[in-house]
Amino acid sequence: MPGGAERRSQGTFPTQGAAPLPVEVRKQFLDAIYSGQPFRTVLRELDLTSNQVWGLTKTDEEWSTALEAALTATRRDDLQHGTNAAYVAGCVCRECRDHQRDRIARNRR
Repeated sequence: MPGGAERRSQGTFPTQGAAPLPVEVRKQFLDAIYSGQPFRTVLRELDLTSNQVWGLTKTDEEWSTALEAALTATRRDDLQHGTNAAYVAGCVCRECRDHQRDRIARNRR
């Protein structure tokens, strides 16, 4: 197999700057979240991975803001956010994600 630079020039890897999620798919994703569908269900229905969705938040501020707004607006009122129980129940709001990230980091020590 060719080396890294050669592979990239042959098109084996996607080019940087290529939109990992087309605008229409992003819209469908946000519409589904706003309609109350669970995050994981939307991933399955649109044949996406969580890495595609969260990865785009690292490079696209507009997507990051829109996704965060949707997740916050639709989070369940019956859960105590920022807890393991809320995350297990499917909540992926910022508080629940941060708690889960901290919990995993503590368990790795």
